[in-house]
Amino acid sequence: MLKTRMLLIALLLGAVITGWSQEYSKKDRKVTIFTSEEKDNLQMWMNEEVDKRMGMNQEERDEYWSTLTYYFVKMGRLDDKDQGLSKDELKVEVEKLLDKQEAEMKENLTAEQYAVHQEIIGELMRSAYKRWGIE
Repeated sequence: MLKTRMLLIALLLGAVITGWSQEYSKKDRKVTIFTSEEKDNLQMWMNEEVDKRMGMNQEERDEYWSTLTYYFVKMGRLDDKDQGLSKDELKVEVEKLLDKQEAEMKENLTAEQYAVHQEIIGELMRSAYKRWGIE
């Protein structure tokens, strides 16, 4: 069960990091916004926070991580070279996806779980925005 969750978190953040690691301009070089160590730390931190603070059963956790994975993969693709988005456009598109994610989370989580979720995602997104240079 823990291995499954850690694998899901690794896939989730791997997809996000892979998408986010591409450069915003149309140059050929890529930029990695999180090091491997930082990515590992984020994965462990998110998993611990969700387990410790959200009080979900296995089915609820699976649905939660599935929803996060879906939206993080979509966000991770926004800075693909073929998208041609400026930093401002990237932020607008990320925020559109976050709004959809948050609507779904609000529907599926209790008020207490949703408040914790917002803290966790807020911290993660602040880090990503800072690295993207789109604070």
